[in-house]
Amino acid sequence: MSVKTSPAKSPTPPSVPQRGQLDELYDELLAFPNVTGCFIGHRRRKGRRTSQLAIVACVSDKVKLKSLSARQRVPRRIDWSFSSRKTKQIPVDVQVIGGSELHTTVLGAGDEISGFVSPGNPPRPAMGTVGIAMQHPLYGRVVTTAGHVFVGATPGEIIYPPGQEIEVSLRCAVDGPVFTGHAHKVVITPECDYAVVSPPAGIKAENLYHDSQPLGPVYVPEPADLERPAYLLGIHDVRLTFLRGYHGRLAVGGLDLVDVLLTDVCTAGGDSGGCLVNQATRPMGLVEGVTRVDNRLMSVFTSIVWPLIRERATTF
Repeated sequence: MSVKTSPAKSPTPPSVPQRGQLDELYDELLAFPNVTGCFIGHRRRKGRRTSQLAIVACVSDKVKLKSLSARQRVPRRIDWSFSSRKTKQIPVDVQVIGGSELHTTVLGAGDEISGFVSPGNPPRPAMGTVGIAMQHPLYGRVVTTAGHVFVGATPGEIIYPPGQEIEVSLRCAVDGPVFTGHAHKVVITPECDYAVVSPPAGIKAENLYHDSQPLGPVYVPEPADLERPAYLLGIHDVRLTFLRGYHGRLAVGGLDLVDVLLTDVCTAGGDSGGCLVNQATRPMGLVEGVTRVDNRLMSVFTSIVWPLIRERATTF
């Protein structure tokens, strides 16, 4: 019995230049003025991506063709060897590259704040969670946590003079590096309970949860938001809960609070100051504590708008 064999197929030539060829083409393009980088991507037209593959030539800014000599103009197409006998052309698409930076450690929602404070003697350990980052008119980019983490249930406003701030440890993300920051101010009033904390030089404060999930603009709940899902951005995890009340007036842990939010219980020790967001990841409240309503344990949050109003600060 004979078996027919099919002739071996020739390998399919690549549709784009291979690595070695690309390096040569990139060298050619990078020799043009203003070209700072290259990559294989899709051509763009009028701000929209097309399906056509191209070498993207990155420039810091586009220059009108009439101001360039013929030798200075990036070619619209460039030749490359498709096979040993055939040469093809690939489009070159000039695109503007913006500012770039290396990823660095970011201090933001859900990160840990800890230290030793001494409203009495001896000092006691304290631990809280970063709520939001904000641009402060005096201290620059800062983060918030709960004020009672540092001073307990003591209403009032404390501003620590330069050089006398509370020194705190800041841990960025779970099991991340630990840095030293400083608490400039603690405010506890019926409307709010927060501390203003600066990260050390070189560490950015951003409204990101664990360096990745961006937070949206601040949100004030409305009646339609009741019974809807909400999420606590904790140190170790995101916890689903449901909004059960807002614009409340309650006594919690010895503090008489107004404009509070209530959810199904989702908080525990160490969560103080953590951020509550809605389904659109918009911050609504900062963790205060727990209370019991009609024999149900519920988590209590202060409204997130008051620290911004009092400090004349903005989010970013």
